[in-house]
Amino acid sequence: MIDGTVSDKDIQLIKNGTVGDENYVLYKVAATITKKFDMNRFPVDDQFLTIVIQDTVDQRDKLIFVPDKEGSSVGDNVNVSGYGVNSFNMTEKPFSYNSTMGDPTVSSGVFSQLRTGILLSREDNTVLFVSLIGMFIAVLAALSSLFIMSFRGVFPWRELPCSC
Repeated sequence: MIDGTVSDKDIQLIKNGTVGDENYVLYKVAATITKKFDMNRFPVDDQFLTIVIQDTVDQRDKLIFVPDKEGSSVGDNVNVSGYGVNSFNMTEKPFSYNSTMGDPTVSSGVFSQLRTGILLSREDNTVLFVSLIGMFIAVLAALSSLFIMSFRGVFPWRELPCSC
């Protein structure tokens, strides 16, 4: 799991089989994925969440992930407050490291990566309105100060010296 952690207790073998000359294995995996959100466009932002899976041992000539595009989707229980799920996509792509990672017996090769992307979009602009209302009030207060007249000559007792 790229940008995440999976412990051994979170992996459960569901099914192992062969179809024709291809072997397949189905696992149920629970993972903790770390994602840094780009907040430059907050509060009118969209977020693209990615899940990247890659085998750390077998290279692409021995193992290729095949995305199940017809049987995969975002579950109904996925809920990100303030966002709605806009789209979902899966793809497999080759990925190579320009390093042997410290092991001279390993050639730097090409690995198979399964990439899943979920596009989240803002559901409404209430957050934008709430974020900007303070700024609107501050601008109104600053502009209203232009209409306040000076009372310096109207109240002469304020200019009397203090006899303390």
